[in-house]
Amino acid sequence: MGWRIYRIWSTDWIKNTNEERKRLLEAVNKAINDYDEPKQRPFVSSTKPTDFIEVNLQSKQDNLGNKQNKLASKYYGSKITDIPLNDIVDTMRKILSAALGINKEELFQEVARSGYGFKKLGINIKSKFESVFLALLKNKEIEISKDGKIKLLIKV
Repeated sequence: MGWRIYRIWSTDWIKNTNEERKRLLEAVNKAINDYDEPKQRPFVSSTKPTDFIEVNLQSKQDNLGNKQNKLASKYYGSKITDIPLNDIVDTMRKILSAALGINKEELFQEVARSGYGFKKLGINIKSKFESVFLALLKNKEIEISKDGKIKLLIKV
């Protein structure tokens, strides 16, 4: 997440509290002065394997409801470990070409629900989706607007 950590050893704090306070204050001031808002934060997965996001069973995009059959992957109903990355890429592209004004969270939910029939986005699913999403960004196949909406730059 780009965090910078400043450590104070307890023995140093006990031996010379005033000096350690001074060094801590200098480190905080330096961090404030050097702060630069990152353009995009890297994905960091949770350490708890039980973390998940509920997937809304109703499509967030009205136009996706009628196209759900076309959006379903041939791996619909499979485990995430059995789905190749290139199929997730194709499914994300299909969802983005069918949906206008969708953000990243909505994209992941649509891919999970419409593409694969997942009811929840667990840590493994989010991680795999995130790696595909970042690859699409890196390859300039998608772009994110200032309001967080994703635009597909290539035709599917």
